[in-house]
Amino acid sequence: PSPHEEKNLKGLKREVLKKKADLGIAFDGDGDRIIFVDEKGRMIRGDFITALMVSLVLRENPGEKVLCDVRSSNIVRDAVKEGDGKVVIGRIGHSFIKERMRKENIIFQGELNGHYYFREHYFCEAPFFAIFKVLEEISERGRSILELLKPYKKYFHSGEINFEVKDKKKVLKTLENKFSRGGKVLKIDGLRIDHPDWWFNARPSHTEPVLRLVVEAKTKKLMKKKKKELIALIK
Repeated sequence: PSPHEEKNLKGLKREVLKKKADLGIAFDGDGDRIIFVDEKGRMIRGDFITALMVSLVLRENPGEKVLCDVRSSNIVRDAVKEGDGKVVIGRIGHSFIKERMRKENIIFQGELNGHYYFREHYFCEAPFFAIFKVLEEISERGRSILELLKPYKKYFHSGEINFEVKDKKKVLKTLENKFSRGGKVLKIDGLRIDHPDWWFNARPSHTEPVLRLVVEAKTKKLMKKKKKELIALIK
């Protein structure tokens, strides 16, 4: 079962609270994907761990390139810039990620769904690298995972929403026509449009017959408003 789905984390959340653990960690079936649960028994979105990991990696390797996929939260890009790193935008999917990282000698990439790729692990998924780096930071700083992630909680995110759509190209064109004015359009993987205070990415899944949507904004009210507008056009 996917650890990215809340329903599959019920047992882990219960044990974290019962044992008063510092955090919980869930793996997927083949062990290349991980999701963290905080000390209050709540799932931590992958972008928060990615942003933390970026800060840790660039603290030791300033100026390096970090790969961000098109659905990455702006907290990840902010962390790269704050660490004097270079943002590289790429497609979603492990084959695309590994190829791009090798080609440009990129030091790190983290995904929303819990994949973490490190150059020092041959540009492949390295969940234990991520785990040890998080545990080391908690131990050395003497702070909880919630405290470490607090600086990154500055945007409001919809999570990934899936839609069964017959004509995906038509829907993407409709979204582009509606929202491109005044925004920065990126089409390397579906459609991402960035505005000063919000952005969205809509893309056909590489593994399922669905269209995936992610929306993020500087306020909760704006995120909900734009999500509603986008869903109305997609459906």
